[in-house]
Amino acid sequence: CIFVNKVFDYCFQSDTVPLVCADFVCGGTITSVTSTVVDVSCSFQSSTPSASPNFVNATFLVTAIIDFTIVTTTSICYTFATTSFIKTVTLCGPTGTVQFCEVVSATTAPPFVLDGAVFTSVTFCETFESTASVKLVVPSYGYCSPAPCQTLPLLSCPPSPLFASGCQTTAAQAPASLGSAARFAVRVGRLRAAAAQAPVNLGTAASFGVLAGSTVTNTGPSIIAGNLGVSPGSAVTGFPPGTVTGTIHAADAVAAQAQIDLTTAYNDAASRGPATPVTGDLGGQTLVPGVYSGGALGLTGTLTLDAQGDPNAVFIFQAASTLITASASAVVLVNGANACNVFWQVGSSATLGTTSVFVGTILALTSITATTGALVMGRLLARNGAVTLDSNDVTVPNCPPASSCSQLLSATIPG
Repeated sequence: CIFVNKVFDYCFQSDTVPLVCADFVCGGTITSVTSTVVDVSCSFQSSTPSASPNFVNATFLVTAIIDFTIVTTTSICYTFATTSFIKTVTLCGPTGTVQFCEVVSATTAPPFVLDGAVFTSVTFCETFESTASVKLVVPSYGYCSPAPCQTLPLLSCPPSPLFASGCQTTAAQAPASLGSAARFAVRVGRLRAAAAQAPVNLGTAASFGVLAGSTVTNTGPSIIAGNLGVSPGSAVTGFPPGTVTGTIHAADAVAAQAQIDLTTAYNDAASRGPATPVTGDLGGQTLVPGVYSGGALGLTGTLTLDAQGDPNAVFIFQAASTLITASASAVVLVNGANACNVFWQVGSSATLGTTSVFVGTILALTSITATTGALVMGRLLARNGAVTLDSNDVTVPNCPPASSCSQLLSATIPG
């Protein structure tokens, strides 16, 4: 016998996330808005036996990162959003099979702007497969033992109709399609329930995407959507080719006050509790609102922050020494989590890996390094040392009292 990879079940599915939004700050009159899916993933989570023999209910996590470009009469602004959902399908999966998935395509509907936030919908086409390594008899190439299930034919996306024996959606967790984003009518309101933790008050430092104590150094076409400052040092290099949509404050009174406020915020974040102990790598975890404390913190893969439907939910991470994220790692916000309310207090220095996607405000005692292509929805604030950039996008989140993105209550389609 020789071993080959046999496909026991295979199908396509289509899902639409109806409302993906991101806050932004951009002066002037908006002339155009575009959205692009820049990264997608589909990862296996778990499987349970189905009611039908030799079938399993397989659960997957589908995630996407969407870039928005807002062009106005006076500037070009950038922001991004992450979205994810749980997908469960029934597949032929006898003992010995493994289930996996892949996002074939992900496209956005034309975006629109409402009350300081940009909205779109994202439509995914995913494939789901159940396979196993089986033996073949040479030279007849017959199976050594009968296959318990028949492989389904290739289906178009979305499948219509679905075959009764395979790839049926068994959970209502995947969002239903609402069609083009242009048809959305959004009702915005304020949720008044108090969060367990209050946000860290950044004071005047809140307007800074980058703030350093000694120097700010940049390589490549970095874009800082917000202010950039340094104090008590005065050196700012690499702008251009880097651009700053706000103001550069080098050793002036504004930067000095921002550093004072940063110190206050740092001490506030460090004193929060009670804290849940965390150790080492945060990747692969889903965390709920609260305070998390550890020594040297790292991130490989994806960290999911789940607000559990509370747009005021606050996440505070306390690293006694370093914070280091791996290349292509990501912080993903789900169920109303807001970049405005994510804070990382770092006892020494922070390093963000290449092409990583990071969410939240870093309050570092010493220095911060963002390596090539890292994206930040938040702030890089260093008290005493340098901030080093390399072809990065740093976007200060728009955090008004009633943000249309973070305070979104519902969406309807006009009748």
